[in-house]
Amino acid sequence: SRALAKLAKKRLLTAQSKTRKLVSIHTWKIWKRALHVRALFCVPAVARSSAPAYRHDAMLNVALIDYGSGNLHSARKALVRAAEMADIPARVDQTSEPDRIAAADRIVLPGVGAFGACMASLQMREGVVDAMAGAIRQGTPFLGICVGMQLLASKGLEHGEHEGLGWIEGTVRPLKASGLKIPHMGWNDISSLKGPLMKGL
Repeated sequence: SRALAKLAKKRLLTAQSKTRKLVSIHTWKIWKRALHVRALFCVPAVARSSAPAYRHDAMLNVALIDYGSGNLHSARKALVRAAEMADIPARVDQTSEPDRIAAADRIVLPGVGAFGACMASLQMREGVVDAMAGAIRQGTPFLGICVGMQLLASKGLEHGEHEGLGWIEGTVRPLKASGLKIPHMGWNDISSLKGPLMKGL
């Protein structure tokens, strides 16, 4: 009976250890999901001289562009979480209204699907592209997620050639990787935090 009790205790401790590990991994994954948008809240709006100064105690208005493409629910949750982690009060507004986009303190353009289809859907929203372009010229921090980031380029070559927003000179081309699944979705380990991409994180 003593041996059985000892074995039961060992199994319990092992189970508790695994549970703590799983909780730790889950917490780490949540943190990583918010990591890439955290900088959006931490970048001062004075990055350009024309942008107004942002007070840390003021409510930050974030425009999440709704143009019929992108997992808005997940994107909004990530943005809200990132603001909480940065201890910055923020309101995330899903919108396709040019006036609200132009007045936002931060702008996020999500995107899921093919380059051409997303670009066409964005252009169908009257005044949205002009509102985003005007805000960027004023120095408003802008984040493109997934295809939303690709649309910033001059053009994309997914299923033909399609014009992009042209805000970043370049062409989005399909990846060619032997033996690797394309597209690749999931989490990977980061072996180095050096370089400008990781600065401040």
